[in-house]
Amino acid sequence: KQWYQRRVRGLFKSPNKRFYTNTSYTSQMVKVSIPPFNLFRWIETHKDRLKPPVGAELVFEEGEFIIMVVGGPNRRSDYHINMTNEFFYQLKGDMILKIDEDGELKDLPIKEGEVFLLPVCLPHSPQRFPDTIGLVIEHKRAQEQIDRLRWYVILFIDLFELLFYLLIYFLPTIGFFLCFTPLS
Repeated sequence: KQWYQRRVRGLFKSPNKRFYTNTSYTSQMVKVSIPPFNLFRWIETHKDRLKPPVGAELVFEEGEFIIMVVGGPNRRSDYHINMTNEFFYQLKGDMILKIDEDGELKDLPIKEGEVFLLPVCLPHSPQRFPDTIGLVIEHKRAQEQIDRLRWYVILFIDLFELLFYLLIYFLPTIGFFLCFTPLS
């Protein structure tokens, strides 16, 4: 018999014996909800939405993935921690993906035409330049998968000294306390 005629516990086994197809799904009717389209034409149509402050537009929300196009410029100070992989495809221009790899902050350039698959739970901060466009694909999160944000603060003086300086010296000079004086 042919390989596709053999059943193994309700599954068809492929010739390389690594991939399986569940036969219960093959009898269901599946239809295409969105026909193929030209992505670059779509980007041209939505280019006004690919600018700051948000700079991102969903292409698809159906299925297991979030597929979006992201435009520049943007400067993020936060590092995003995804509980899933994140796929980057730089369509136009170059970008820098700042990452925290084992406590070491690194800049990872992604040039036009390049792709990158970000590992799960790697803190990252995409930095996009003006007139750049990228395609980003993420898995939709399960309810128990909560994304996190992280900020790195580098201070050369103690935080309490900074607050003390602001309260005592700087804020009174700009009239900050005028809003707390009683009106008579």
